[in-house]
Amino acid sequence: MLPLCGCIIGVLLAQLLLWIDRTVHIKTLMHYSSGTATGVLAAIIGAMVALLGFVVTIGVLGIQQATATLSPRFMRLWYRDRLQKVVLLTFAGTFTYSFALLRRIETNFVPDLGVTIAEIAIAVSLILLLVYLNRFTHALRPVAVAALVEQAGERVLRSVAADPGPTEGEFRSHCQRIRRHRRRTGALRAGRYRGRRH
Repeated sequence: MLPLCGCIIGVLLAQLLLWIDRTVHIKTLMHYSSGTATGVLAAIIGAMVALLGFVVTIGVLGIQQATATLSPRFMRLWYRDRLQKVVLLTFAGTFTYSFALLRRIETNFVPDLGVTIAEIAIAVSLILLLVYLNRFTHALRPVAVAALVEQAGERVLRSVAADPGPTEGEFRSHCQRIRRHRRRTGALRAGRYRGRRH
């Protein structure tokens, strides 16, 4: 979901900066010809596609290794990692932003401010990639995985301690509703009660 939000934000930000470049004429330190701006944005777009593929590949390979060595439940912890989501959001946003700018470059109009922001965005993306790689290499160590599992367990125990749970009568009526709605045979693996998954 976050990468999709990044794509939308990138397009909207590009439209805003194009409007600013056309109406306000903010002076920037760098002035580009149409050919230079096209080359810079095309290089940024290619780099973002490659980096997106790289991060997804790292994620898939890391999950395969972790689930084979540790536990399949580690996958849930890995997919919830906020840094990974932020990295994908930034890469997707930079890609769509640069692509939206590239379409509007003309021989008599070059969005200098927009191209400068695209260069800043690629620099931020590279810094995030380095942070992500550092975290990735440390997160697959057994000690780090055990710490993640411990933190997840503590959160569950805190939520259970805060909510005393259903009374016996509430629990029985809830089970009867489940039996009524479930017509076919099988096993019930999890359910939601009072907004909490059990």
